[in-house]
Amino acid sequence: MNDMMKHLPLISAVLGTALIVLLLITLLIKYFATVFKSESKASLFLSKGSSAEHRPGNWKNAVLQALVWFAVSRAFILLATCVYAKLCGNEAYFANMYAHWTKWDAPHYLGLIKNWYVNEGDPRFHIVFFPMYPLVCRMLLPLFGGNADVSAMVVSNICACIAGALVYQIAALEYGEKTGARATRFFFLNPLSFFLSLPYTESLFLLLTMAAVYLARRRRYAFALIAGAMCAACRLMGIVVAIPVFYAMLADDREKGLLSLKRTAVRFVSCFVILLGVAAYLFLNWKVTGNPFQFWIYQEEHWHNTTGTLWNTFRYIFDYALYTDNIAMRMGTWVPTIVLIYAAVALLWLHARRSNAGDAAYGWAYMYMTIVPTWLISGPRYVSGLYCLYPMLADAARRKWVDWALSIVFVLGLGYMSCMFVFFSGVY
Repeated sequence: MNDMMKHLPLISAVLGTALIVLLLITLLIKYFATVFKSESKASLFLSKGSSAEHRPGNWKNAVLQALVWFAVSRAFILLATCVYAKLCGNEAYFANMYAHWTKWDAPHYLGLIKNWYVNEGDPRFHIVFFPMYPLVCRMLLPLFGGNADVSAMVVSNICACIAGALVYQIAALEYGEKTGARATRFFFLNPLSFFLSLPYTESLFLLLTMAAVYLARRRRYAFALIAGAMCAACRLMGIVVAIPVFYAMLADDREKGLLSLKRTAVRFVSCFVILLGVAAYLFLNWKVTGNPFQFWIYQEEHWHNTTGTLWNTFRYIFDYALYTDNIAMRMGTWVPTIVLIYAAVALLWLHARRSNAGDAAYGWAYMYMTIVPTWLISGPRYVSGLYCLYPMLADAARRKWVDWALSIVFVLGLGYMSCMFVFFSGVY
């Protein structure tokens, strides 16, 4: 048994890398079938990939579902943490509940909202955080008397509700409104959903990602590209939204019989608009520090994070999960990272045939960018920011027993991870 345990990190590296490669092969074939398959075969292959095939969901239902599950999930989070605090005699939680929730990256974002980017002292390292979220919060400061905490919380929670309505609509376009309702429920009950209400980028990033995807599938391409550029100014992973936007363009052109290499090239080039968000961030780096790539230097030297390999990541997260002496990190970071990464990759692969090819291809690229960093302590949070997981899960839960089972797992996971974040400093 001990010998087997020693080999688990190596087994994890082999298995994880193989899964990612298999997923890539599967999705490349499906994604580019739009261009390279014959008309009849392409139409069949795209049967789950054309936004025109489904009607958008009712916005009233979408908003109602989002508000209901937002309220239910927030109430459950507070109840779970309050019950745990009471059982453990942790009166400090009740004395200053807000401080228990606004930690790790939250104070950095609050500092940016108050003071913007600087090039001196410890705050100079905060240039690694992309500007869209603090910018939106700063713009609203006058409405809240200059209170950065209130502005950040209001922005995060409003964005969470809008994102919840958008995940309903995206799922409804692909699978129908019943699936849209389930997707919204899974979105708010996912074990890391408490980040949606905190001074983090999660809510705004998901809102902008799903806005770009939804607008593209409704053939509002100019607005989709603008939303995509804003998304890329929110987090580097925002550039990946170009994949489903481009696919929506191809599927639309195929449907209209207008697809050609020249038109495809024009569509492809138009998606470079999304890179303007990153260009704005690089300009900000240059303006503040004199080096457009200073954030990359700080990421490596101060935050101990750089680009690695799939093999290395799958190996070291298993290694930490088995052997680290920090129990909070083991049970709040490394074990959940293993579970969520493998579950997400497996879902993307198994559901590739039924899913929109743009969603699935986005999922692969997003997961790749999530997995390759050399210090993946925020892995669970990043996985929860993959929008296409929720429509896919909702579609996979068509049977009631699967729906109930997943819902129970999500609720238990949400209570567990909320308490780990607040009381054990094991979630980042």
